[in-house]
Amino acid sequence: MSKTEQRAAETILEKGVFFRVPNAGIMRYFKDETTFILKQPNAGTLLKISQVAASIEIDEDKITENPIFESWQITKREIVNVTRIVAIAILGTKWRIFFLTGILTRYLMWRVTPSKLIELAKLMIQLCNTADFLNSIRLIRGTRITSPKNLSPVDQGG
Repeated sequence: MSKTEQRAAETILEKGVFFRVPNAGIMRYFKDETTFILKQPNAGTLLKISQVAASIEIDEDKITENPIFESWQITKREIVNVTRIVAIAILGTKWRIFFLTGILTRYLMWRVTPSKLIELAKLMIQLCNTADFLNSIRLIRGTRITSPKNLSPVDQGG
């Protein structure tokens, strides 16, 4: 990756990415669209996202057997979770997530198309920067900061 690409990636991670959702109903008389921003999540937000993502289940064998029926079943079962993940990423703080996730999830479900939802999900995965997180876990595991020291007098020169 060149320096220019790296700076661009870092800028996107810092400032986030804006996206627009069309307003419907009475809201469209006030404003055509609502603008949201996806930023790199903090550790707490990443935890909430991963909790929801870990609950999503897809059985590849069932999809192979009956792809159309199973795709509808998965959609019915998981559309709320996928939309909730995007809502959590947008909200980004503990109290906003606690109080507003349900409201924003329902709002997005009725205004975001599946193609826009997958675009947002891909973007959010990139912004989560899980590769750096996994590398930090590997580093921590490798250094063993809390490894016990041998305190015997022989090793201490006494």
